[in-house]
Amino acid sequence: MKELSKNTSTLLFILLTGVLVVIAFTSYNKIRQFNKSVDLVMDTQIVKANIIELRSIVTDAESGQRGFLITNDSVFLQSVVGAEQRSNLVFSKLESLISDNVGQKENLKKLKTLLAERYLLLNKTLESFKNSPSANLPTDSLLLESKNKMDEVSNKIALMLQTEDVLLEQRIQVKDRKATLTPIFLLLLSLFSIVALTLFFFRLRKETNSRVSATKLVEVEAEARKQIEASELFNRTVLESSPDCLKVLDNEGRIQYMNFNGLCQMEIDDFSTFKNKNWWTIWGSENEALVKASLDKAITGKIAQFIAYCPTAKGTPKWWDVLVSPVGKAGEPVQQIISVSRDITEQKKSEEAIEKIAAHLTLATDSANVGTWSFNVQKQELEWSAVHKKMWGYDAHRTDLTYEDWHKLILPEDKEKTFEKIDEAKNIHNSYDVEYCINRANDDAVRCIRSVGKYYYNEKGEAETLTGISVDITQQKESELKLKASEEKYRGIFEAMDQGFSIIEMIFDSDNKPVDCVYIETNPVFEKQTGLKNVTGKTVRELIPNLEEEWFQIYGKVALTGEPNRFIEGSEALGRWFETYAFRLGDQGSKKVAVLFTDITERKQNEETLQYRKALLEAHNEANRDGLLLVDAKGKIISYNQSFIDVWRMPKEIVDAKDDELALAFAMAQLVNPQQFIDKVKWLYEHPSETSIDELEYLDGRIIERHGYSVVGEDGTYYAWSWTFRDITEQKAAAEAIKESETRFRTMAEATEVLIGVADEASNVTYFNKAWVDLTGRPMEDLLKLGWADLLHPEDKDRVVDTYLSAFANQEGYELEFRILNKNGEYSWLLAKIPARFHPDGTFAGYISASIDITDRKEAEEKIKDARELLETTFQNVPSAIYNFDKTGKILYLNEIGANQIGYATTEEVLAEKDALQLRKRAYETFTVLNEQGQPMPVDQHSTALTFKTGKSSEVVSQLINKKTGASLWLLSRASPIYDASDQLVKVLSTSTDITLQKVAAEAIKESEVKFRVLSENVPHMIWTATADGKRNFFNKHTLDYTGLTHAELEDDGWQQPIFHEDIENDVSKWHHAVATGEDLRAEKRLRRHDGSFRWHLCHSIAQKGSNGSIKGWIGTCTDITEHKAFTEELEIKVNQRTTELKKTNEELKHTNTQLGQFAHITSHDLQEPLRKIITFSKRLQDEYQEELTTGAKTYLDKIEAASDRMRNLIQDLLNYSRLLEHEKSVENTNLNETLKNILTDFELLVDEKKAEIKSDALPTIEAIPLQMNQLFYNLIGNALKFSREEVPPVITITSRTLSEKDVKKYPTLNPSSSYVEIIFKDNGIGFEQQYSEKIFTIFQRLHNRDTFVGTGIGLALTKKITENHNGLTFAAGQEHIGASFHVILPFTQPQ
Repeated sequence: MKELSKNTSTLLFILLTGVLVVIAFTSYNKIRQFNKSVDLVMDTQIVKANIIELRSIVTDAESGQRGFLITNDSVFLQSVVGAEQRSNLVFSKLESLISDNVGQKENLKKLKTLLAERYLLLNKTLESFKNSPSANLPTDSLLLESKNKMDEVSNKIALMLQTEDVLLEQRIQVKDRKATLTPIFLLLLSLFSIVALTLFFFRLRKETNSRVSATKLVEVEAEARKQIEASELFNRTVLESSPDCLKVLDNEGRIQYMNFNGLCQMEIDDFSTFKNKNWWTIWGSENEALVKASLDKAITGKIAQFIAYCPTAKGTPKWWDVLVSPVGKAGEPVQQIISVSRDITEQKKSEEAIEKIAAHLTLATDSANVGTWSFNVQKQELEWSAVHKKMWGYDAHRTDLTYEDWHKLILPEDKEKTFEKIDEAKNIHNSYDVEYCINRANDDAVRCIRSVGKYYYNEKGEAETLTGISVDITQQKESELKLKASEEKYRGIFEAMDQGFSIIEMIFDSDNKPVDCVYIETNPVFEKQTGLKNVTGKTVRELIPNLEEEWFQIYGKVALTGEPNRFIEGSEALGRWFETYAFRLGDQGSKKVAVLFTDITERKQNEETLQYRKALLEAHNEANRDGLLLVDAKGKIISYNQSFIDVWRMPKEIVDAKDDELALAFAMAQLVNPQQFIDKVKWLYEHPSETSIDELEYLDGRIIERHGYSVVGEDGTYYAWSWTFRDITEQKAAAEAIKESETRFRTMAEATEVLIGVADEASNVTYFNKAWVDLTGRPMEDLLKLGWADLLHPEDKDRVVDTYLSAFANQEGYELEFRILNKNGEYSWLLAKIPARFHPDGTFAGYISASIDITDRKEAEEKIKDARELLETTFQNVPSAIYNFDKTGKILYLNEIGANQIGYATTEEVLAEKDALQLRKRAYETFTVLNEQGQPMPVDQHSTALTFKTGKSSEVVSQLINKKTGASLWLLSRASPIYDASDQLVKVLSTSTDITLQKVAAEAIKESEVKFRVLSENVPHMIWTATADGKRNFFNKHTLDYTGLTHAELEDDGWQQPIFHEDIENDVSKWHHAVATGEDLRAEKRLRRHDGSFRWHLCHSIAQKGSNGSIKGWIGTCTDITEHKAFTEELEIKVNQRTTELKKTNEELKHTNTQLGQFAHITSHDLQEPLRKIITFSKRLQDEYQEELTTGAKTYLDKIEAASDRMRNLIQDLLNYSRLLEHEKSVENTNLNETLKNILTDFELLVDEKKAEIKSDALPTIEAIPLQMNQLFYNLIGNALKFSREEVPPVITITSRTLSEKDVKKYPTLNPSSSYVEIIFKDNGIGFEQQYSEKIFTIFQRLHNRDTFVGTGIGLALTKKITENHNGLTFAAGQEHIGASFHVILPFTQPQ
């Protein structure tokens, strides 16, 4: 019976083994199939990437070819050279990847052939162009063939991509299905295996209990020993897997064991020299008490922790974070102690680096007088440097400053702008740079501040801190204002003059003969008087090549002799006559001449007026940014502007030929579709009544909008075509390293902060220690059910899982850094070292993972990164050069401004220079260095050299003059020493601030004052200045000479003496009003000359205002206009005569219009009378002879009646149209809502018949002629109902909106000073093609025959005329078979 039971057990064991083998094989096969489906998805994605890469190569080559053909610039050939070889490499990859796909192989083969042909054509095209680059572009046939071949290539690539997309979707579905089913299948197999093993185990135990023997007891003991050995091995593996230095101590503190990582970290080659050694002895005497105290605490059963410094066995300095834990059962004495020491040396270095960076930043910003600040957004806490506090008027030692202390000092007018900039930087994750003013806290002084800052964000993308720098730029702003005020004073005369004024510098040849001159400065009137624009910095020869020689002789003599010259001279080159006064500026040797002139052309020669107007028109055309071209009826160019040449980039010889055919040939070479261009031009020339608006596409990618219309005389003769071209190109063109963890394994694992996890040979996690639970806040059960994977950071999850599965497949260890979600909802960084574990017999047993929290290290790294970014941002944004020297004088760091100041283009060039002396030599070769007194500055007197010599801070002002260009630069240099812990000077931080503006401003102010004095004393005008309250304080020499009075006699109220007695009261009253209001004053008055005669003068008084609008003073001029006034009076007499003639002509025209209106009314009445009889007798024939009439006769009568109706409607419409021409003026307030209501009543039956829907907004009330508004609404709504689509109920929407000023400016015919409403009538009818949008408003024009839609073709013409009568406009937009919208723009009020 026992033998039978034994045999049964054997058979069951064999059967179970076989089943397990089958299960294992099946599981392996399922996993292999799943992996294969993943590989197929990845292969398909790689194929797609290669096809896209191939497309990119071909597209780049195509673009390069176009760029080269258009510009002849070889830089475009970079994408062409080697394109075919790169394509072949991609083909090789694709051939190996799609070898199992017959369809794609065939597509690839065809694509390869097409590409070979395309590259052949591409090379052929380029060779053709290279061989004759001066010729035109390659022939149309070659370009067309290239384009067609490229289209075939693009289509084939698109087909292959589409095929791969379908294949990828199918493979992803297969992969997702296997990813779902495979785990379920494996779980079922595992459950079956567990059940089978459990049943077999119970049967085996039953047999074992009945057959216990001595032999079996021996076997049990052997098995127990084996398990103990395995347990020891398991524990040792746990210890060895820890990445920290892990030691086991006895209860007296002697070292019994140290893991391999610990030996490596402590640099111990032979552990025997440390075994049984007292642990505290390796820490040194300074840490002995600390170590012993932690051991004493552990002996009592508590965990101790400390941070201390301890070098390695080889003397390498290291810092350690140490955890000391007891090992033993609860309630029993501690037998062993585990010490886990984590190397935190790098963290300590990071902290020290941050401190050093902070120190350097403080030193640099203090030296450059730059304040730094940081604002914690979430805590609303503000930190300011001492410099920043002083800058804002706060005590440097204050620590209680808040956000409000910052916000309240900014001037109200600057707050909105400032915080808009800051908010914008926050939204776009960028830095900001803003200038604003503050009221300083301690003295309420207004200071100008420039602030540069940047937001820093946490992992969730939330703003944490706002950090930046501030610089006081008050001195710079004050210099700018002083310079501006001085210039305003100087330019005040310019603004007050009615004469042209310029300053020129004469150019002489070697014989001192004047040959040319350069315009230095001109006043606003200069352009009006001469017609010359943008002349500053240009020579007269350049601007007026054929200017008469006598002008240079006159000005040259003034410059050489210093004798002023007043003369009248005409210039054929300018077509003008001038009354000119020229005098030298400056002392002898100066070549500058001031020229004061008046254009007297009209006075000299009235017949030149026409030429002058023509010049203005040409100037207008040249100022127009659109290209303008006028071509006569025979195709010859009449005129063009510079913008036309710029748009077409047309050579001068083609333009000068004025040959339309030659210009068209050149245009074809630039256009994408040249034939369409030619056909359109020829068609328009054959149909001069048509207009054209189209877009031209250029080969270089530009889009040009072309407008064309014929020029037709009053008699209907076609004279020319006018074209405009506008460049509208710009318009056409607008998952994060696996989760951190810490646990303890059983007794030893629970005593450490290291996170321990155990996985068996089948990749199932069987254990997590308490540290994992504490970190994640998840129950052990959740973690064992793959809950740990759910805690991984999304950006790390795939990488961690892939590495985990790959390591199991290869049975090898691995190491990872990843992020994991902790119980606080934040991500912690973990470093995991995971060695492979094996059984004593060498078979794979799985893994023991040991992970440590490295969040502090990562945060330290991030802090260093942020600190370096802040330091770099500060250095790059500080408006000063910054240098950091070591103790030998070598530059360790400098910003871009610093590199530029010493003659280098980039910082890299400076830092690459090893020899500090070479840098100094280069700087002195580039610049002449002077001190503030203008004397050469020795090298040892520079601020940096002084600081190295004395060990103290220094400050020096110097001037650098570029030896090559002569450019001058003033610098304020400051240097500060940096000492180490032993008070040894190790570095010097130096800053150099550009103070050129302040220096130049001071000189400019001085020069401006001189210019003002010289100018005022030489111009033939009376010039004076006054204080803000109106007291005269300066009169020029011409004023004294003209009046014969002294300066003292004219002061106070003495300036009133020369005024004609009838003008004094009115003039003084106006002057007091101007002083009170700050308004400029312009008046004509009679002033007494020294000989007693009175002459007419035009006097200007202009207020000089500060940036805040306050008056700082007054400048006035008086110009003699006696002759001009006499000429004007004579001209007014002629104008009055001409006005009388025009009034008479207008009366005659009005009378004629009245007669025409009467004629139209009588004619329409006379025409309608015969029509009524025709209709009456036709109806009587039908009624009385109905039975006798044949079918044909009835048809004829129907046609007579229909034609008569049309004629009657036409006559009525013509009568309405003629009435509109009278343009009645009975304008009144018209409520358009009432108008619409009346019209809807008229159409009520038709609306019901067509089942139409009419929707409307609330419409405004405007000034209009009510009857015409009724007519307008009637026509537009009637059109929408008439031109509706069959089987589609009409939907008519009427909306309105008030046009903004910007909108009004879009329509040149509208008055910019009026307010307008736009009313839009939109329907869903038959619509029309947009090209007919203007034609439909022409009288009698129809887009459909009358059999389809009845009507006379006058309705929309009436609508347009009504809007024109009301000073508005109308236009339409449509899309065939979709609908149309009619836009009516009317003013709210009619002009008086």
